[in-house]
Amino acid sequence: MRRMVASVTVLALAVAGGCTDRIDPTMGLQELESMERKFTGAVKVAEVTPRATLVAHVQHLQLIQQELGRVATSDCLKDAKQSLDRHMGLTIEALLSFIKNDNAERDRHLQESRGELEAYRRNVQKCGQ
Repeated sequence: MRRMVASVTVLALAVAGGCTDRIDPTMGLQELESMERKFTGAVKVAEVTPRATLVAHVQHLQLIQQELGRVATSDCLKDAKQSLDRHMGLTIEALLSFIKNDNAERDRHLQESRGELEAYRRNVQKCGQ
């Protein structure tokens, strides 16, 4: 009985102290996945948008990236969140390069963006998914 009381006390202290990683290392995962889907959907729309009207779509993508910044995650998912943020930023930069007609820069950003998306997925898997 004492052992159970001690365990409950430790758990209560961990929760009260904000130490949620020990309880749920995937905290924020659903939000990250939702942000990824939302961003990917918006990119698909941007990809079929004429260059002259693409700026509004880029602004929308920037808002999604800002929204990602407000997602709280466990320590385990911090690297995943950072990779997703970099993926979004590089994708936005690629679209801006496309608007400027700089294909070499666009291609470089897209390649780096794909690498960050792969890193995001690896980091998510590392946290138990």
